[in-house]
Amino acid sequence: MAPAALQAVPIPKFNNKGERIGIYQPDDVPHRSSFGESDLNPERIEGYDARNAPFGNSVVIGHEHLSALNEPYLQDLAAQSGFTYQRLIKQEDIASAIERNLTPRQIQISADVRWRYVAIGLVLLSAIWL
Repeated sequence: MAPAALQAVPIPKFNNKGERIGIYQPDDVPHRSSFGESDLNPERIEGYDARNAPFGNSVVIGHEHLSALNEPYLQDLAAQSGFTYQRLIKQEDIASAIERNLTPRQIQISADVRWRYVAIGLVLLSAIWL
């Protein structure tokens, strides 16, 4: 059995006024991609028709109407991207994750300080007229 945080839970459904009207059901959401070209082998697609059903004509029921943390997928995605995955359970976890991954370094930047001289000049000019 999956830990409570990893278990799929129903997604609330709201109307245009923001009032809760129930939860999403399997018929409310697509359970697979049906756009573009299919990357599946046509021989393995049930009900395949190149023109009218490139993804097949069988009904697919999945768990896309439920919300769950897919931690293995996120870990794999982070590894592929060169990042690290950190699951945040407590508020303090984010600060410790940031501190662990910080690499402090000094850098030099150029800054325009001419505005300070202009401000001093305007103050002195206004003092003369007052």
